Amino acid sequence: MTEEQKPLPKKEEVKLELIIDNTARELDCLRLKDKLQEALRHLKHVQSACELLAVRLIERDGPGDREMAQILVFNGFMHDISKLHGIEWQWIHQTEDKEMLLIAISQHQQTNEHHPEFWGGADFMPPVRVAEMVCDWFARSQEKGTDMKEWVKTALVRFAIKPHSKQAKQIREFTALLLDPPFKMVK
Repeated sequence: MTEEQKPLPKKEEVKLELIIDNTARELDCLRLKDKLQEALRHLKHVQSACELLAVRLIERDGPGDREMAQILVFNGFMHDISKLHGIEWQWIHQTEDKEMLLIAISQHQQTNEHHPEFWGGADFMPPVRVAEMVCDWFARSQEKGTDMKEWVKTALVRFAIKPHSKQAKQIREFTALLLDPPFKMVK
């Protein structure tokens, strides 16, 4: 038996197993930490968007705007809480098991009122839930570095929202309220 083939003494085997166990635990801890931070980051972005839209609704002061603003802030605090437990917590942030990921996404859409799937389509969504949905899109566009106006165009098609429908009008109104005016060149 060569020097390389000699079995490790028991003490060194135990040491190696401990190192492997600790490394696996540290990796699991990092994954859990990343998953938690990603979920909390999104929740905070949606809350912030709901607060911004609420303030702008109050400033607009149209019929029902004050009541909608108050409800929207409340909804912002409750937004996507389901992602922090159960099947959504286990499967939404992984890509290995596509079937479980799809089940978790479906569960999320069917139990959260800011998703058109909850209502059987966007046509049946109340305005405050349309507002929360737009805040969700706004948060995601910031997180992913995408253009909110382009996403709205895509979403209208994706969710079969007719361009001249009440919901499409609400989506455009809420988007305009959330977005700041573009920069103007100073000459």
